[in-house]
Amino acid sequence: KFNSSRQAYKILYPFFEGIIDHKESFKILLCDNRNRILGVHHLSEGGLTGTVVDIRIIAQSIILSNARSVILAHNHPSGNLKPREQDKNVTNKIKNMCELLGVNLLDHIILTSENHFSFADEGII
Repeated sequence: KFNSSRQAYKILYPFFEGIIDHKESFKILLCDNRNRILGVHHLSEGGLTGTVVDIRIIAQSIILSNARSVILAHNHPSGNLKPREQDKNVTNKIKNMCELLGVNLLDHIILTSENHFSFADEGII
């Protein structure tokens, strides 16, 4: 269970170890209605500057796990925490999909080896 983006970052970081500075990866933290972790789904792994995010696979993962809330997470190998336009666009698409499914999108966290950026903390979600 977690209550902040910092806690979520600490939970997610080990799933990115070994690749965080080398290639971009996208994962989903699946939670129940009390923010207890059901699991982490590895969605994709790409190159230095991007990875594929298929919203249909995210929806499938949410449905099969019976998740009631999710946190999106991906890393920026460059070390730059600032979200790109693509990051914002995919977050909005996933947020709309979550609303249709009755699932809460709690956050989208960008990780680097040094720190994290939280869409929720910054008021973007």
